Amino acid sequence: MRGEGAAVWGLALGQTLTYAGLYYGFAALLPDLLAATGWSKHMLAAGPTLAFLVTAALTPFTGRLVDRGLGGEMLILLPILGALGLAGAGFAGTPALWLAGWAVVGLAQAGSLYDTCFAFITRRLGESARIAITRVTLVAGFASTLAFPLGHWLGAEFGGRGGLAALALVVAVGATPVNLWAVRRLRRLERAGTPRRGAADPGLLTAALRRPLFWLISALFGVSMLSHSMLITYALVIFADRGASATMAVLAASCIGPSQVAGRLILMLNEARVGNRMATLASLGAMALASAALWLAGAAPGLIFAFALLQGAGIGLTSRHICLP
Repeated sequence: MRGEGAAVWGLALGQTLTYAGLYYGFAALLPDLLAATGWSKHMLAAGPTLAFLVTAALTPFTGRLVDRGLGGEMLILLPILGALGLAGAGFAGTPALWLAGWAVVGLAQAGSLYDTCFAFITRRLGESARIAITRVTLVAGFASTLAFPLGHWLGAEFGGRGGLAALALVVAVGATPVNLWAVRRLRRLERAGTPRRGAADPGLLTAALRRPLFWLISALFGVSMLSHSMLITYALVIFADRGASATMAVLAASCIGPSQVAGRLILMLNEARVGNRMATLASLGAMALASAALWLAGAAPGLIFAFALLQGAGIGLTSRHICLP
């Protein structure tokens, strides 16, 4: 168990660094990228938007690779590919190259983030996967807390383009080695006798797809995640528009990560009394209140912290109770 725990913490660190660079890096550096490129916010945002679309399109394919036992290889190799794409986007001289770099990032995200990590852990640890996945989400929830202050400093030192390249280096030299070590360790432990969970019954998915409730819940979570992604992507710009200083905006954005972790901890400690329905309602309610706080922040900029706390807690509840097996 001790060996498994160390490997799981390694994957948690790898996810934290991967999310900080590939997922939050653009949001953390958006003001500096606007200054460095002279392009519009819409043009710049088209890059990570394309990455999200590529990720969505490729996730079924990477899921099949996980089923074939290649989840570990993707966790090791795809962060390197994502780092190359991020660095390429940072030095892109034209919008076309900017988009091309982000398309590569999207390809990497399809097989290097939570979905692949959780599936790999589940296949390796079987019934112990639930605790392991909780540990990963608690640590990786701080990815935005790392990304926003680091991005603010890198942008000030190297500009938006150099900042993206620096974050790419963090992913390449940070996430890849720790993922390599963790994947190898878990596989050694599995060969030594750790139980492995069998493949899921394909009939369960077929039955779920026939139920209208499945599609309603999928749409609900999809809209929630889309809203969260949009708000986080433009967080620093929105906070500045609400009257916050650059330092205040970075500090508020950095609070989203700890709030995610707090939301997950609250749910974890009250799982016996809180079902999925109540957790979903609490999550949606918190995000609705967060949007109200952000709107009112135009008159009281300090409310951006209320937004960060409520938004983080809401999305933390969502991501935890839909990710655990």
